[in-house]
Amino acid sequence: MYGSGIENKEPGDSVVSSASLRAPFKWIYSEKECNNRLHYDDFDHLVKLFEYPNSSHISLLYDERFVMDLLDIITK
Repeated sequence: MYGSGIENKEPGDSVVSSASLRAPFKWIYSEKECNNRLHYDDFDHLVKLFEYPNSSHISLLYDERFVMDLLDIITK
């Protein structure tokens, strides 16, 4: 499974917009089968976040509200 943000601008690139964000972020979410049997499920989950060049709010990545909003978007 492969997914990305709310409004797709290009395949795999999206803008995450929520009340907790003060700057736009692109994000990519991917789920791929895992060959390692030590994992508890059959998939690896990967979220890559890319801050736009004109944004300087890297602290948002550690903001609990941002993380919760991102998880909410991914799990819908």
